[in-house]
Amino acid sequence: MKSQLKLIQILRGVAASLVVIHHILAELFKSWSLQNINIGFGRSGVDLFFVISGFVILYSQKQSKTKPVVFLLKRFFRVAPLYYFFTILAIIIFISLNDYTETISHLIKSLLFIPSENSKGIIAPIYGLGWTLNYEFYFYLIFAVGLLFKRNMSAIAYLILIFILIFSNIFFIDFYSNLICLEFIFGMICCELYIKGYQVKKPILLFLFGLILYLIPLFLEFNLNYRFFYHGIPSAIILYSLVCFEDKKPFNNKNKIFNMLLKIGVSSYSLYLVHPFLIQAVFLIFPIEILEYNIFTTILVITISCLISGVITFNLIESNLTIVTKKLLNTIRYVKS
Repeated sequence: MKSQLKLIQILRGVAASLVVIHHILAELFKSWSLQNINIGFGRSGVDLFFVISGFVILYSQKQSKTKPVVFLLKRFFRVAPLYYFFTILAIIIFISLNDYTETISHLIKSLLFIPSENSKGIIAPIYGLGWTLNYEFYFYLIFAVGLLFKRNMSAIAYLILIFILIFSNIFFIDFYSNLICLEFIFGMICCELYIKGYQVKKPILLFLFGLILYLIPLFLEFNLNYRFFYHGIPSAIILYSLVCFEDKKPFNNKNKIFNMLLKIGVSSYSLYLVHPFLIQAVFLIFPIEILEYNIFTTILVITISCLISGVITFNLIESNLTIVTKKLLNTIRYVKS
């Protein structure tokens, strides 16, 4: 079993790039002349992220056999520091614009990844992108409970997730009843199949099939409550085809384009968190008439700029935060031992 599946890292970069394009189009969509454009497809990057997350979490656990508390600490220290950095940056910007109206309670819940209503009555953290991280930590908590059952950990995690998904309208807020949570299970199922050696003879055909399914929503409007079906299932098919393909054809580090895509994938979390700041800055600086003049050029230039900013953020901030948090985590584990 490989320690690193490089195509999954690249797929992370694709997922983040789709979200970037979605948010660029959302800004362009605000102008009257572009209101007939279907901007919804780019949000499928989130669904792709969730499927990848389900796969990677189970895959990593199968290799490291981490205890539940250590697992949660590792995930917290991996995700929280950079998110906190950009949340604080967002608060500073809101305050400077006299547009900060959130309560201390909402701030604390945002930092603890607890869904809560903001001042506008919408269930969203202070830094809006954090809604996906709320689902991520929800999955981490359920997965950690599953770790208590060593032999049937995956099965227990599936059951708990499905149970809470069904009954969360009674016991919790509606946020957790979103069927998008099933996408984590899709990723875990892909991981189980991969680990047990169920290979596809011609993964390229499976990839093309998944890609066709993935692109269909580009031409359709559908109920977001069923995005797990329209986006999640095709994402799982694409993911599984890529891990099978990489098993049959390992990649080396000599291809510059491959390495560039891999770097974007490694930096995908930084890209995801930093890109709204860059997009907002562009639309504040440049008149909408200029940005609308050649839409494809606008999307391409801003997307490339976001990709570069993601890599820079990773090198300057995320990687250094990771070093610090790893030392802190090791200190905590040493004190406990």
